[in-house]
Amino acid sequence: MKYEVIGWTYCGTQAYTVHKDITVCVDNAIIEEIRKHGYLFGGDVHENYCPVLNDGTYVSYSWRGWGRIMALAHGIEDELGYMFAYMEDLTDPAARKRPKWGEVDDSRIVPKETLTETFVMRLSDAMFELVKAGTKTVEIRLFDEKRKLIDIGDYIEFRKVSDESQRVKRRVADLNIWETFEELFEVEKYLGDRKWEKKLRYPPEQVGSPANATAKEMAEAMYKYYDRAQVEKYGVIAFILEEPTQGVK
Repeated sequence: MKYEVIGWTYCGTQAYTVHKDITVCVDNAIIEEIRKHGYLFGGDVHENYCPVLNDGTYVSYSWRGWGRIMALAHGIEDELGYMFAYMEDLTDPAARKRPKWGEVDDSRIVPKETLTETFVMRLSDAMFELVKAGTKTVEIRLFDEKRKLIDIGDYIEFRKVSDESQRVKRRVADLNIWETFEELFEVEKYLGDRKWEKKLRYPPEQVGSPANATAKEMAEAMYKYYDRAQVEKYGVIAFILEEPTQGVK
C-alpha cells in the first residue's frame, strides 16, 4: 500500500476518519516522515500531533505505541525501545521537534483503491489449484522484508510453479502476524473454571492442509520451506484471502 503522510492533526478530529488497521505499511510511512523532518516528541503529546495519510485518514497510537514508532524512526530496535519517547520528559529537550499542527495538504488525498499494489507469489501446482478453486483462503509466509510491504486491501497474484502463465489474483482481506508457526496455527481459549482449550486458528483446508491435520503437523509442514532461524528472525504472517472486487483483473 502506497501510504504517505500529508500533514498532522489532533486525535478526535471530525475532518478526517481514524485509520482502523495500523499495519507495518502504515508504520513505515510515518517512520519515513519522521526521519525526513527529524521529528521527536513523546507519546503524551502525540494526541495533538496525529499523522494524516493520503487516503484521508489519521493515525492514533497509544503512548507506548508512539514511543515505539519514534524509537524505530531514530534507529532504536530494542524490546524496551518504546521508552525512548513514551513521554515527552524522556526525550532530549535539545532534540525535540514537532510538526506544524493543522497543516494538511488535502489535495494529496486520493481514493484508497488507487494506493493498492499487486505482489507476485509463486505456488506449487497443488497449492495453486486449491487457491484457484477457492478452498485455500489463507496464505502463510515468512514475515520478511517483501511481505512487510503487503497491506490489507492489496492484491496477491499467485503463479503456478510449473506454468507461470497460469495466474490467479486474490485480495488481502486481513492479515495476522505471529512469532512462530506453532502460535499461528493454534490458539488457547479460556472456557471458565480455570480451564483452557487449544483450538486451531484456521480450519486445515483453508491453509491447504488435509482436513484432519493437527496444529503440530501443519507447523512441521511449514518448516520444510523455512528453517527455524529464519522464523526466529522474521516471524510469520497469515494473509486472509478473498475474491477480488468486480472489475479487478
